Parts: sequence; structure tokens; C-alpha cells
Amino acid sequence: MAALIKLKRGTSDPSSLVAGEPAFNTSANKLFVHNGTTEKWVGAEIEASPGDWTSATKLPTQSAVNTTFMPKAGGTFSGDVSFSGGSDIRFIETGGGTDYVAFQAPASIAASVTWTLPSADGSSGQVLSTNGTGTLSWADASSATTVTTTSDNTATTRYLVFSTSAQSGATLYVDDTTGPLSYNPSTALLTNSGNLAVNGGDITTTDTSANIFTSNAASVYIGTIDATDIRVGKNDAGTEIRLYGTISTPGGTLEGPTTQNVYDTVSTTVNAFGAATTLNIGLDATGDSTTNIVTGNLGSLNTKTVNIGTGATDGTVTVNLGSSGATSSTVAVGGTLTVSGDLVVNGTTTTINSTTLTVDDKNIELGSVGSPTDTTADGGGITLKGSTDKTIIWDNANDNWTSSEHWNLASGKVFKINNTEVLSGTTLGSGVTSSSLTTVGTIATGVWAATDVALAHGGTNASLSAVNGGIVYSTASAMAITAAGTSGQVLTSAGAASPTWTNQSSLAVGSATTATTATNVVATEQTTGTMYLVGVASASSSTGILVDATATTPLSYNVATGVLAAAQVDATIDGGTY
Repeated sequence: MAALIKLKRGTSDPSSLVAGEPAFNTSANKLFVHNGTTEKWVGAEIEASPGDWTSATKLPTQSAVNTTFMPKAGGTFSGDVSFSGGSDIRFIETGGGTDYVAFQAPASIAASVTWTLPSADGSSGQVLSTNGTGTLSWADASSATTVTTTSDNTATTRYLVFSTSAQSGATLYVDDTTGPLSYNPSTALLTNSGNLAVNGGDITTTDTSANIFTSNAASVYIGTIDATDIRVGKNDAGTEIRLYGTISTPGGTLEGPTTQNVYDTVSTTVNAFGAATTLNIGLDATGDSTTNIVTGNLGSLNTKTVNIGTGATDGTVTVNLGSSGATSSTVAVGGTLTVSGDLVVNGTTTTINSTTLTVDDKNIELGSVGSPTDTTADGGGITLKGSTDKTIIWDNANDNWTSSEHWNLASGKVFKINNTEVLSGTTLGSGVTSSSLTTVGTIATGVWAATDVALAHGGTNASLSAVNGGIVYSTASAMAITAAGTSGQVLTSAGAASPTWTNQSSLAVGSATTATTATNVVATEQTTGTMYLVGVASASSSTGILVDATATTPLSYNVATGVLAAAQVDATIDGGTY
């Protein structure tokens, strides 16, 4: 009978072959051989028909290559070529670069359209023109009858276009030099470098705020020297007129009625009276009088501010309320007094009669003398008056703060030293690493990280690490763990010494004098020479072991060379699965 040889096989690619060993993937029809480093795919199914060539695990026939695939260089398509998903037709630059120009379809197309190109090139300056049904031809650009307008709001200056007449077929003209009339789309600014003549009409605007001249105009003349009535606004009632700059009345007087508004409420800064050193408000110098400086009506939600001082940012501003230089004058403030700068009180005693004192500053300094020391700070602190004084006082002799009362922290708050928690309502902090405790209650949870517990107190008297498969045993003074044995070993006693793991084959269970009486067979590894196969007379476990030890044995195995020798082989060799 002829021998049957089967390769290693499986339904996936192999991953555990040895050098030179073949294997086959039965689900993908792929042949592999290990090249000494890894498994290499060396063969696959051959596709018979080009139309069926759809799998990467199949090899194409010559017919499939010639009729189905396009070569990398050259080649001709015999049918339509479609690019899906917004793909481009790209033309890469010459010279080995990566930049390109491309054509791409829009994201959405209402209907398919095909453009047919002209059969010949056009003349210089001509453009492609369509007949509306997809046929393109060359046409002169000057023959266009439609002018296309383009939306534009850029900052680029555009120049106005004029026609020779009002009819639709008139010639268009544009001044593309730095002409006198231009328009900027982004600012909507129409610029005219010459005069603007308005004869017999008005310059109007619907905007509520419009600038006739910008701030660049140094001199603006309205009317002529003979003008007797120049008005801003059309009537005299309720019209707001704003004048910026200097209002000069050389040799004259600025007068008004009994009640006169010099500046309206929208004026934020008013400079008046130049270098005047004395400003008299009310001229009665003999009797009592009252002069009111008001900011207008004060509503319930209004805030009025009056600043008295100079416009300088440096230096010292002195404002005397009462007689100038008099220290005995009394100044009364009926409402709230707000001091935006520093408040310095040079008197002996500062008395505050308010119910609640609110301070926005983050830091309150006490004992701020010229040369502060711990001695000058001694006895300083805070005193709250009550039936007895409640104090927080600095005690310089003991170098600590002293409180006269208990401290009660809110729920969830803790005591810290150097930002390390030391005590909360229920727990000692992690920073407390030593103490003098002699008695504790029941410890419900925690990790013991101190010295080993002695045997007399229920411990092991040793630091133990768990060993998977190890055995706990007793030494002369502590408990210990053996190392793990290997599979099949047994634990043997060593008397007072540590127990050990022992292979079963090395245990002396009995002795054998002949093959028929042996009760224990010890297997010994042989690394050289020729070995002879051992067989049994039958499948029974109690049958004798037989060996052909003659020199002319038909079947032998050389351990050193790995050669199995036989006079004749009539067997099935199965590579097995992986």
C-alpha cells in the first residue's frame, strides 16, 4: 500500500510552524511554508474566468490580466470611466512634485449632463461656449451679449462703470486709473477727489447719525461771509446741536435766559474758565446763603457722582471742606461717603457706630508701626466685647496665638499642619505617623504595616509573600512558604528541615529484576546513540513490555540526528491541525 502524507491544516492562517514546515488554510485555499523567520504565503487558488476574479486570495490567469486590468503605464479604456464619492481626476505636476490640478463633480447634481468638446483648437483669446444642450464650441470673448455681475464685498477699491447712452446696447467705460471717483464695497465708501456740486437740491440721509465731513477736515466753512442765518436743525424748539472744539466769543458775553443749559447731560467732560483762580457761585458776601450744586433729578435707581479735584494723575490734591486750613470745622455727610483712594485718619481715636462693618480688602494689618517686632505685637489681636472679653491674642513669651474660647469647626472641616490633615471629626490624618497610644478600641478595617506578629500572639513571626502553589509549613521559629513545584511533583518530608518537591519518577517505589516482574519503570533521557522502540504485547495495562534489541532491528531512532530508520514504511503520516 502506498504511503499517505497529509500536511498540517486549519481554517485560518498558521502561526506556529517551524523552519521548512508546510501548512494549508482549507477555508481560503492558501499554502504556507515557514522560512526560518515566519510563515510565508506561497500559493493560492487560480481564477479561471476574468469575470470571477474578485478575491485577494485568488491568482488571476493570463486571460484575466489581459482583459480585466489596466497596466500602471499606458493602456486604453474601452468604456466609460466613473469616479464615485466626489473623487477627483488629478493631473500631477511634472518634475516629481506632488501638487496637482483636478476636476471634481459638485456635491449635488440635479441631472446628468455630458459636454462634448470641440474637434479642433480655437483662436487666441477665444473662450468655450455652450449651445445649451452640452455641445461646446470656441467663441470670441468680445461677442458676449450678456454682462455678468459678481457679488463683491471685499476691501479692494472698485471703479464705477459708465455707458455712452441709456440704451441697453451702449458701450461700457471704466476709469481704471487712480481716478477721482471710486467705491469700496467693504466700507460702502464712495470717494470723490473733486468738488461735489448740488444745484437746486438737498443732501439728505435717512440715517439718524451721519457725518458730512470727517475729522480730517481742518477747516470747514458753511455759508459765506454774507450769510445772516445759518441754522442746524429746522426749528428752534427741542433741537439738539452738538459743537466740538473751541467756542470763541472775542470781546462778547455768552448770555442766556434765567434758566440756561450751557451743556446738556450727554457732555462727559467740560473744561470751563481757563486759568481762573477763583470761582464765585452766588455773590452775597454779608449774610447767610445757600448755594446748591445739583446733578439733576435723582430717581430711585439713579446714581449721581460729583468729582472735585484736578485732572492730573500724579501729585497731591488738597480739597478743604469748610474754612480753608481750619481744623475745627465740622463737615457733615448726610448720605453714603465713598472714598475711591486711600483713607488716612490722623486723629487719636476712630469711632465707628455702624451696625455692620464691611471691608473688601483681603488683608487687615494690626500693629503697623514704624519698626514692627514680635515685642511690639505682644498682646495684640482681636477682642469681642461681651459678658467677658472674647479674645484672640498673640503671646510673644510662648510664641503662639492664644484663644480665650473654644473652637468649633463646621461639619466636614479638618485641622491641618503645614497643609497636612492631622485631625477631623472622625479620623486621624495620614500625616500622624506616630503616637503614644496604649489602648485602642475595635479596629474594623485597615492595613497592618508594622513589625511581624509573633507566633505567641497569633501571627506568623515572619513577613510572608503568597506563592501560587506553595505550601505553608513551620520552621523552628516562624511560619514559611515553600516555592511552587512543577506539575506532577509530590511533596516529600525532610524531617526537621523544609519539605521539598520531588519528581514521582525518582521515587523508589520498588525494584524490577525482569520485564515481567517490574512494578515501577523509571524513564531516563538518552541524548546520543540509537534507541529501539518499546512495545507492549496487547492493549492491557498489565501486559509485559517488549523491546527488539538486536543489531539488525528493522525500526530505530537516532536521538542526535533525529533520523527515524525503517526497512519499509507503509503508514499514514498526518501533519495534524494547528
